[in-house]
Amino acid sequence: MRLYVCDGSVTFTNTTINGATDYIWDFGDGGSSTEAAPTHIYQQNGVYDVQLIACNVLGCDTLLREDLLTVDIDGLYCDTLILPAAGLAVFSSECTGVMYDSGGPLSEYGSQENGHAIIVGDPGTILRIRVYDVNMEPCCDRLNIYGGDPEFGAPLLGSVTGYSPGPFVFHTTGNVAFVNFTSDFSVTGSGFRLLWECGTEFPIEASYLYQIGNCRNFINFQNQSIGANEYFWDFGDGESSTEINPLHVYASAGDFEVTLYAINGQDTVSYTGTLNIPEVDFYAAVNYPTQASVNEQVIFSVNTSFPLNQIFWNINGNSAISFLPVVATFDQPGVYPVSVTITGTNGCGINHEGTIVIGTTGAEEAGSLAGQLIRLSPNPTSGLVQVQIDKTESDPVNWQLLDALGRVVEQGSWPGGPRLDARLDLEALPSGVYLLRLEQATRVGSTRVVRVRE
Repeated sequence: MRLYVCDGSVTFTNTTINGATDYIWDFGDGGSSTEAAPTHIYQQNGVYDVQLIACNVLGCDTLLREDLLTVDIDGLYCDTLILPAAGLAVFSSECTGVMYDSGGPLSEYGSQENGHAIIVGDPGTILRIRVYDVNMEPCCDRLNIYGGDPEFGAPLLGSVTGYSPGPFVFHTTGNVAFVNFTSDFSVTGSGFRLLWECGTEFPIEASYLYQIGNCRNFINFQNQSIGANEYFWDFGDGESSTEINPLHVYASAGDFEVTLYAINGQDTVSYTGTLNIPEVDFYAAVNYPTQASVNEQVIFSVNTSFPLNQIFWNINGNSAISFLPVVATFDQPGVYPVSVTITGTNGCGINHEGTIVIGTTGAEEAGSLAGQLIRLSPNPTSGLVQVQIDKTESDPVNWQLLDALGRVVEQGSWPGGPRLDARLDLEALPSGVYLLRLEQATRVGSTRVVRVRE
């Protein structure tokens, strides 16, 4: 957990044990000291590692704390509060600040705590509160944030517990926030880091972290964006997602530029990072049509070059375990669920969930029309987007563009033919995630398109 320093001056406490007699401090900015508990003044803003070497007659031991200090001289979050374990609440009337649990940035909180803090921003403002570096017992320790004093009926804005890098973001409706942390009598942890700021409005921010699992091409993305209510992920391999925290499985090794678009109304911001997949430990493709006729034999299969342990299908409630393709028929029109779990001999596994449309139902296909893929390019777009379907009927294709609330914002019709190659203009629309809905005769399909600002 980082310590924020606003005046550049840091006094270090030495907790070395076992009779050390000599010390060498490296402050990460070129400075050093041989004192037991030195005070060091940083001259430049930045993030610094700190190293301590302690020696006695038997030898030396080294402790390195990476990214320990964030020095932001005269910057934001210079009012630092340590939440008391119990007793009277601490108070701050600063517009920005940082708060830690009773253990501070370097130690753990204690058992059976019940600490309080009151934050009052400038008159006429609201508070944005962000909680990071959460490390507390999920069952029994909890940070509660209220929009004022709960004893006078102030609402609970949210609770934080468990283990997460965050951020957890809360907004008050006024300029007062009340913070309460409680712990039980057993397990403790490093607690939390809370940042607050006051203002009349706050810009959105896009950011993400990711974790590589034991299967090195399985990536768990953790959305760190602030102030957005819609998201669009471009994984750099032609695949995308609108989930908040998606799991993506890469089919090949290499470097990929992953872009997250964070959207709130007319505002869109993006964050791009580079991800390296060193090796593909497991990958499998699931194959079946998106639409079929009543009583038609439908083939469900899995393609992979990796050795398999099991393929478990569940098609409309009917289960099957088979390495060979599975054949199913449906005697009634409708939309039927399809799921399959594919596990390799190395322990890696892929879970797929989807649907198949049977018969002429008017049901909406996701990403396709009459079983044909709907391709959009570019997507996201700053204005024009090309809509292509390789095979269509002769009937006209009627289209609607719906916003996040399901309202039709644009509509029209394209001629049918052997294939669809049309252009859609979103330039006059605000940023956001839209649903493009296509209808041809009795077939309906839809896909998502993202409008971003240049």
